[in-house]
Amino acid sequence: LYTNHDLRIQRCVGILDSQVDHSVGHAPSTAPAMRQATPMLVVVGGFDGSDDLTSVEVCSPSPGHPSTWNVAAGGMRTVRSAAGTAVSGGRVYVAGGSCGSASHSAVESFAVLCADVGTYCEWRHEPSMAVARMAMSLTATSDGSLWATGGYVHDSGGSLATVERLTPGAAAWEALPEMKSARCSFGAVESGGAVLAFGGYGATDALAACESCDPRTATWSPLPPMSQRRSCLTAAPVGQHRVLVCGGHDGTKALALAEIFDQRANKWEVVPEMPTARSGPAAVADGKGRVWVLGGYPDGTAAGASARALHTSEVWDNHAFTWSTDADMQRGRTGAGAVTLHV
Repeated sequence: LYTNHDLRIQRCVGILDSQVDHSVGHAPSTAPAMRQATPMLVVVGGFDGSDDLTSVEVCSPSPGHPSTWNVAAGGMRTVRSAAGTAVSGGRVYVAGGSCGSASHSAVESFAVLCADVGTYCEWRHEPSMAVARMAMSLTATSDGSLWATGGYVHDSGGSLATVERLTPGAAAWEALPEMKSARCSFGAVESGGAVLAFGGYGATDALAACESCDPRTATWSPLPPMSQRRSCLTAAPVGQHRVLVCGGHDGTKALALAEIFDQRANKWEVVPEMPTARSGPAAVADGKGRVWVLGGYPDGTAAGASARALHTSEVWDNHAFTWSTDADMQRGRTGAGAVTLHV
């Protein structure tokens, strides 16, 4: 039903919050420039407390107007939660994850197509990772590469330190030096030209340890630890060389804790807590000093949690230094991926 003619589709060109076009295997878009880029928040997959999800939701927040989340037509081909998600070359990439007890190595990507009648996701298969992994992170760097880091393997029953990279035009992922600490269910972002990894679950317990990788040399270096050890947390850039890290689980309870890592000063700053404690949320920034924290569990991790996953979203405003509530998603989700496109 969704044809180019019937929908008069306009391809929405997406870039990371840094507004760098990270192209993986494809030439940069030649779409005409728009007068002003509008952020589109995109949340992918996850687990609602009962089922793993394939659906994609989008929201285009506008100051002074109520936000609304809508389900896009064309969900993932692979049912999965706890996958890695990143934007590169105008496409949203989804890697790894799990469905039930099965970890995935599969990678797929989609472009968001916009029309008067709604939003549609156009999917295609991408090279699979060498290692099937869930609870991993996927990060795009400025040279157009995708970095798959850490995660968990059901067969071995342990967290991973392994790292793979897919470079532009490559037909396969390449193995790179391992992280200093094995970790799954951690936060990771690209900031200041480096890949940063925060917390997560290690060999036996939640971690406060953090580390940074220089993509030019693929070497990992330790960063100052967070104020509290936690897994199932989320992270998003909140300004130049600054990263908001929030939520998670300390092994006993879900957390509302939030703190900002200042990459230039190499130190942490504790900021006001979120209104809602969340384990396994997703976070996405609009590039204008605001970060949306989406979903998660209010009372623990997916395993053994009695509550359904949260629909709710909360927004950190870095200029006002405060939290506020925003529109609910259509589905409750934990272990979802979230990215920003500028359209």
